[in-house]
Amino acid sequence: ELLNKAGFLWQSEESAKWMVRYEQWKEYYWEHKTPHVDPSKNLPLSRWVTYQRRNCDKLSTMQVEQLNNFGFIWKSEDKAWMIRFEQWKEYSKEHKTPHVSRGKNLPL
Repeated sequence: ELLNKAGFLWQSEESAKWMVRYEQWKEYYWEHKTPHVDPSKNLPLSRWVTYQRRNCDKLSTMQVEQLNNFGFIWKSEDKAWMIRFEQWKEYSKEHKTPHVSRGKNLPL
């Protein structure tokens, strides 16, 4: 208790920095309803996500679980699919139909 009152840090500086970015990623997730971070909206956070993906072997079990709890995308091919899925959701909402017309020049 005395250590807590004195402001003792119980986690490493690296772990604390990871937690700050993780909390930012969760906020992004709730705001944008997707685990994919668009680099044009938040480049530093997008880079952090890419780093987690590439260095997953260096993450603790707890960190992996925390990311998984919010649908973290571990494989780049899953990321591409998720991006297209998000585009389809936006199209469906805007056009009030889940069907994409073949005549439309869309990336879907």
